[in-house]
Amino acid sequence: MEQLDPLDMISFRNLQDGFDPLGTPLREFRGHLEALETESVVANYDGREVQRLYVHFKFTNVDVVTAQEPYDLPIADVRLPYSNNKRSAWGVLASSAVKLLVEGMDVRDTIGTDQHWKVTDNHMLWDGRQRKEVPRQCWEVLEIGGAGQVQVDVMVRVKDLLNGATIQQFNSAALSDPIIRSNPEIQQAVISRTLVNSLVEKGEVVVDDNGVYHVMQ
Repeated sequence: MEQLDPLDMISFRNLQDGFDPLGTPLREFRGHLEALETESVVANYDGREVQRLYVHFKFTNVDVVTAQEPYDLPIADVRLPYSNNKRSAWGVLASSAVKLLVEGMDVRDTIGTDQHWKVTDNHMLWDGRQRKEVPRQCWEVLEIGGAGQVQVDVMVRVKDLLNGATIQQFNSAALSDPIIRSNPEIQQAVISRTLVNSLVEKGEVVVDDNGVYHVMQ
């Protein structure tokens, strides 16, 4: 992709009304998460200073799906305020991401992966200035894969889905799981049921009288 001069991206004309709380015109894109960076900011809330931690998701190889204005840069910096509250912009992002990760993986483990992000609507979150919950747009992760997706962890994912499930429940969950779908060999073994049978034969998994599978510790 041709490298653009940043000066070509700025203008006194064709400005938009209002403030974009997301800080980027991107609304859906795919990209390679190159790095994570943090930024500490002191903000003023109701006359008092509060220190906030922001996380910068630094993407390269950006493929824009939708944006509010033309976006031709091959990089993106998505900035989010960190919060340990589930009902926050970070909480919405985290809830979408953990569905795509194997047990034990966290945000730092996603560095080096190809990801698909999208802004979704109508998340009811607290607005301190309005002192009430209001509908907000938030980022969600739709896919995590690529070079950083540790292939050896696919079997951990298989066992997580199989434990406490019947074969029908496992097949349904496994064939829609992005980690398993990213591995064609494992996906085919799920379809043919050779994978589950192999785990049973090795004694790594047992099945009870009700057809429910249990992973041996």
